[in-house]
Amino acid sequence: MPKTINFTGKYTWNPEQDSMSFEATVDGKKTPCHISREALEDHYGADQSKTVDQAFSDNQFVIEDVARKLINKGQVDAHGEYLIRSQDV
Repeated sequence: MPKTINFTGKYTWNPEQDSMSFEATVDGKKTPCHISREALEDHYGADQSKTVDQAFSDNQFVIEDVARKLINKGQVDAHGEYLIRSQDV
């Protein structure tokens, strides 16, 4: 059965994980998602002509679609969070 997935639109840089953090609501439960700096650099232009914030903002809907696929596949880490790595894009 498909999950109900919505994104809040909020995001923030997480220096501890070297990733952009954003939040989804999956079947009514808040679920943390992240995209690595490496993925932002490799696929969305960060550090070439854009900051990581600009790269995320410019591609937010595309990144959320990648997160949606990970969520539907159940590719969650031990902390119940989803991390988009370069190979996931």
